[in-house]
Amino acid sequence: MFSSYVHRKIFLVCTVILAAALPLSPFAVSVSHFLLIINWFAEPDFRSKISILIKRKSILLLISVYFVHVFWMLNTDNIATGIQDLKIKLPLIVLPLVYGTSAPLLKRELKYLYNAFLLSCLVAITISVSVYFGLTQIQVNDIRDISPIISHIRLSLLIVLATYLIIYLYLYTPETFIWPKFIYLVIVFIFLVFILWLGAFTGIVILLMVMPFAVILWLRNRKTKRNYLLGILIVFIITTSCLAYLYYTLHRFTSRNATKAEELPLLTANGNAYLNIIDSDEYENEFPIWVKVCETELLKEWDKRSSLDYRGHDLKGQSLSATLIRYMTSMGLSKDSVGISKLSNEDIWMIENGYTNYLFKNKWSVYPRLYQIYWEIEYYIEGGNPSGHSLTQRVEYLKNAIHVIKRHFWFGTGTGDTVQEIKKQYDIDQSPLHPMWRNRVHNQLVTFFLSFGLVGFLYIIAAVGLAIYYERKNIDFVFICYLLIFLFSTLNEDTLETQIGATYYAFFLSLFLLGRSINSNPKTNSSLSSSK
Repeated sequence: MFSSYVHRKIFLVCTVILAAALPLSPFAVSVSHFLLIINWFAEPDFRSKISILIKRKSILLLISVYFVHVFWMLNTDNIATGIQDLKIKLPLIVLPLVYGTSAPLLKRELKYLYNAFLLSCLVAITISVSVYFGLTQIQVNDIRDISPIISHIRLSLLIVLATYLIIYLYLYTPETFIWPKFIYLVIVFIFLVFILWLGAFTGIVILLMVMPFAVILWLRNRKTKRNYLLGILIVFIITTSCLAYLYYTLHRFTSRNATKAEELPLLTANGNAYLNIIDSDEYENEFPIWVKVCETELLKEWDKRSSLDYRGHDLKGQSLSATLIRYMTSMGLSKDSVGISKLSNEDIWMIENGYTNYLFKNKWSVYPRLYQIYWEIEYYIEGGNPSGHSLTQRVEYLKNAIHVIKRHFWFGTGTGDTVQEIKKQYDIDQSPLHPMWRNRVHNQLVTFFLSFGLVGFLYIIAAVGLAIYYERKNIDFVFICYLLIFLFSTLNEDTLETQIGATYYAFFLSLFLLGRSINSNPKTNSSLSSSK
């Protein structure tokens, strides 16, 4: 049997590996979980851990969330799916148990953990950039494909957390340590640029939503009226700027060029007839789609520019002819041979890859993503099929989930029957979604309600809330930022339904709430690489 010193070292190494593996290796995440729990059982002071577990109510409350999943197996018909869900959710019991009953990490130990996590995020960014520029064998059809290890949304959430962790370290690093502060600023800049470039709207929105809270939290700790007023001013400026930009982009999207039938040409330059449908409500940017369309010329000229069949599909599986017509419309071009001649090779690539608007060439602007959202909403309101549209699909997911909840209001579907009941409801409702898009609800809170009913849902919320209340002495800037990031993510994602998502939740909750020394403020930490 190893000494307590050796077990502590194993614990620390596994913790660092776990932090570093989150953006890089689901396999290493699993291995670190396994080693942590084996080491926990093998430690010589195991009896004291049991004593801590019994006395520390917060640990019992957090791990009871896992046992809700176990207990609701009694309400499950699909046992195999339920067991798979229990395997995915193992971090919910392992990590609070290990970090809640082990000696808390000290500031010098946290420094190594933070370093590992931040550096692994930088490595993940480097890998994504390499994939995008063709330095690997991975095929990229969409910017989201550049995250080959974990989903781009999970990666964006990790980068957002890493950004606020860097800000936390920066704010509490002594003013005399100039170089560490400079390094922090460089890394924050890299993270922000990457989130914007990745185009993960969930990550961008959450980053902005947390920012006012972060400003208030930091300035509140300065404990002066001047700083408090400054915080209010900064929050007001950020909020007003965001609202003003949303108003500007919405006005830009809804602007329309007036089209009169008598002003439209009937023939192309080659003497072929145009299709002109002036009463259509379909637009790209301010231009109507179904005017000045000559498919005879489009078919002939497109085949000269691309190997993809005009009457076939683009690389996203959409009708290529529709993608081409919408893309050309977005540029204000006539849909004929003259219009195609004005398309660059980059435009052809964009069309082949399913982009319907030239705006999407600009990877550094938020407007193209907002434009896509506005377009999806308008298309959906006008009766268009939401299949393949990220936002409006979620409306269908939520409607479907509500119908399932009504049938299983008090005790839910059970741990293993959630997906089965969701698919069943799509068929009952004759959902407009194509079968390949009939997914889960993409809202973790609704998923809990759906799976465990009102009884289980209220218990989970109360258990986690009480655990945070009991450990309120450990609530600080970085914990609140983490909690807000997680809570906002649950509104748009089934965060806990994947291994990385469940580990993200359980690891940082256990670390920040249970596993740190209350004296672990990084004020005396000098840098990412300095010693205590």
